[in-house]
Amino acid sequence: MDTNKMTNQIEGSKQNGEVTNCYLHPLEVEKLLQSGNMHRYQSGSNIILLQDKATCCRFYYFINDFDSIIELADDKDYLCEVIYRGEKVPELELEYLRRMGFENNAVRSIYQLMYKEATPYAMRSGCAIRFANSIEEVKEACLLFNATFDNISGDYITSDEYMDLLSGKAITVAIDENGRMAGAYQHDCMKNVAWGRHLAVKGEYRGRSVGKDLLYDFVERYHAQGATRFMLWCTIDNVAAVKMYETTGFKTIGRNCISMIRKKK
Repeated sequence: MDTNKMTNQIEGSKQNGEVTNCYLHPLEVEKLLQSGNMHRYQSGSNIILLQDKATCCRFYYFINDFDSIIELADDKDYLCEVIYRGEKVPELELEYLRRMGFENNAVRSIYQLMYKEATPYAMRSGCAIRFANSIEEVKEACLLFNATFDNISGDYITSDEYMDLLSGKAITVAIDENGRMAGAYQHDCMKNVAWGRHLAVKGEYRGRSVGKDLLYDFVERYHAQGATRFMLWCTIDNVAAVKMYETTGFKTIGRNCISMIRKKK
């Protein structure tokens, strides 16, 4: 396939009336296509990219003709995320996806915290917060994440990722007075912007400020490394999580995402 042509199509997205949900860098798309982990399909002037994931195919679209539908195989689960700004929901795109068999799954918003706006806080769970320091701890944290979040839209973590998460110090854990893991947080930092990924607390520890301690440790830990801005996605109907983030100082910035799923038949 002509990857240069594909790169040009992606870099030129949303020109001449084209709409797309593809936020991947063109070079990343090219690498995925060449590795065989992404596949390209076209119907008329419409193009879709299907990225193989552990639990589904992630669906990216470039739509020029809303009357031209691309048929999908029925033996896979598909995830499509439609990102938009403000209150104007892209109904035309959503209706196109519904005609392909997709159904609404969840709505998420980006929350942002500027360090100078963080609410003062004192740790209160009684847990020690530190990096996961063994493959066993990384595995326990990832199994907690996978059990807490939707396996299709929740970025399921496979065992192939454990070593990178350990060596990259990408997971902090909350350890109680008996040495048991109470909760965990996956995160990273790019260009002094720290991103929170998965935050989960075991059921028997909920209501004891474990999540908030993990969140504040995340903020302070990356601020000590130079980060001043902190970002995360949160499902808008997760009332407890939204409250925790807002009382910490996080605010929505008008970027939203509707995840849609088409389940295999």
